[in-house]
Amino acid sequence: MAEKNSKGQGRTALIVAIVAIGLYLATIMLNG
Repeated sequence: MAEKNSKGQGRTALIVAIVAIGLYLATIMLNG
């Protein structure tokens, strides 16, 4: 159970990071 939780959190953090970067790049493109 604990191991599954750790992997889930890691995957969630990765998804959040990817989404954040995507929004950042999209904002730059829109402003540009």
